Amino acid sequence: MRLQAARLALPQLLIEKRQTLRQLENRNIIEIPLTPSMTLTIEVDPATGRIVRSTGKAAGIEFSTSYRDFRTVDGLLFAFREENSAGPTKTGTNQLATVEVTRSR
Repeated sequence: MRLQAARLALPQLLIEKRQTLRQLENRNIIEIPLTPSMTLTIEVDPATGRIVRSTGKAAGIEFSTSYRDFRTVDGLLFAFREENSAGPTKTGTNQLATVEVTRSR
């Protein structure tokens, strides 16, 4: 559950953990330490700057999500399609039909 929550809050997590981020060998992959035994890595498309994949790792388990079909809604960018896997096994696809942005005052 902690890995899923971290994945859903990636923009905020990148800001909060900016001091501990590590760029891996491939310059397009950034590792975010969550706990001493749990990490979240993100792959960034160098042409667009978009996060195209995230992988959460913890003791013997790995969950990955690939993000596709990016669309702008009310000035914000959203991935309308997510393809999920646990290890090598595909676990599902999330497809958004619409996104509604509400702003607090």
